[in-house]
Amino acid sequence: MSTTAATERTGKPITTTGRVLSREAVRENVPGVIMGDRAYAEVNSAWLREWYGTFRSELFRLGIVKWDDRFDCNRFADVYAGMAQAWFFRDTFHSNIQAQALALGPFWYQRADGSGGHAVIQALTERGRVFIDPQTGREVELSVHERMSAFLQYF
Repeated sequence: MSTTAATERTGKPITTTGRVLSREAVRENVPGVIMGDRAYAEVNSAWLREWYGTFRSELFRLGIVKWDDRFDCNRFADVYAGMAQAWFFRDTFHSNIQAQALALGPFWYQRADGSGGHAVIQALTERGRVFIDPQTGREVELSVHERMSAFLQYF
C-alpha cells in the first residue's frame, strides 16, 4: 500500500505505508536497536506530521499541559511511542499485515553540544530513518556523533 493509497479512504494518513520490515532490515537501518517483535511496519511519514496534534490532545486530556522535570524528554518519548503503537494496532486491527508493531521507538543519545542526554523518537519511514522530538512534534537532524552516542534505542 502506498502512502497515497493510505490516505485516500479517509482523507487522513494512516500509521503505515503497508511495507513490512524484517528484523534484519530494521537492524541494517538501526544498528544496535533492541527489538521485541519479529516484523515491523514502515511508518507513513505523512502520518507522523498529523500524529503530533492527536498526541498533544491526548496529553492535554490527561492533564499533562506543560513540561516538568518529572515528565521530561524520556517520558514524552515513552508515551509518544506507546500511543503510536496503540494507533497502529487500531488502524490495522482488521488487516492482514504481518508486522507486529510500528518501526518507531525512543532513541536516547548524548547531545553534541555537551549539554547532556536527550530522548527523541526514531522511525523508519518511506523517506528513511527520521528523528522526531516528541515535545515539539518537529523532525530533528542528529549529527553523526549524536547518532553514534545512542545509549538506549528500541522498537
